[in-house]
Amino acid sequence: MSKRNNFSLLSFFLSTLHFAHCTQQVPSPEPRLRNATLKDVKDIATILIAAFSPLSPWDYVYQFRHEYPSEHIRCVRSGVEQLLLQNTSYA
Repeated sequence: MSKRNNFSLLSFFLSTLHFAHCTQQVPSPEPRLRNATLKDVKDIATILIAAFSPLSPWDYVYQFRHEYPSEHIRCVRSGVEQLLLQNTSYA
């Protein structure tokens, strides 16, 4: 293939590209972030269970979670509470 054919093929390819116009979506003028408190323990535990329960390591660590679901929830909440009570930053 000659250089001329390569150039025309490249120019054809580049002329067919259409870059999507996108703008950043800002949720609000200033997103509000705050540290988790003990009031958030229940919600954090619910999110942890929903996010990680499909994974096989979760089944290994919490082998009896299906037999004792309320105990499983209580243990996860207790773990989250202990982390929040340490009052340390992991940033």
